[in-house]
Amino acid sequence: QLQYQDPMAPMENQDFTAQLATFSSLDEQSQSNDLLSRILEAQGNTDLDRGVSYIGKNVVIEGNGLTVAEGAGLGFFELDEAADVTVNIINSAGEVVLQREMPRTQAGEHGVDLSGEELPDGEYQLSITGENYEGERIAGTPLRIGQVTGVVQKENGTTMLDVGGVETTVNKIRRVA
Repeated sequence: QLQYQDPMAPMENQDFTAQLATFSSLDEQSQSNDLLSRILEAQGNTDLDRGVSYIGKNVVIEGNGLTVAEGAGLGFFELDEAADVTVNIINSAGEVVLQREMPRTQAGEHGVDLSGEELPDGEYQLSITGENYEGERIAGTPLRIGQVTGVVQKENGTTMLDVGGVETTVNKIRRVA
């Protein structure tokens, strides 16, 4: 700044001090931005490390997929309130291939064991409907259980888990099974 100052019209001390303070403030802001960038990068690595810790573990996530393999399959769902429930198992063509009535089902998580149902191996969907004890229609939340087989960090920094071919975030895990 001093090299560009006109010696015949020197800058006032007050103006010079204000400019120095502005430069100092800009430098501090730049350092703060650099520090914040490093913190965010470390946060992303922490999420990735956290995701890697799930590899090989079975987890329960929200999702209506159900795999039948070697004639066996297990589906899960959750109810917010007690109800008389109908569980439909739907094949890849959208056809209901199995229907289970579950009267007087309490709130919470429930399993549907498909062993012995002679369903072909493949992917199926769960549909959970019913009526609560006041006669109001309700819908259950389908849950999916699967093994975490991989972790990937997307370009936007989001860490995704591969759970049986379905991508989900770590915070969507309901529990480790």
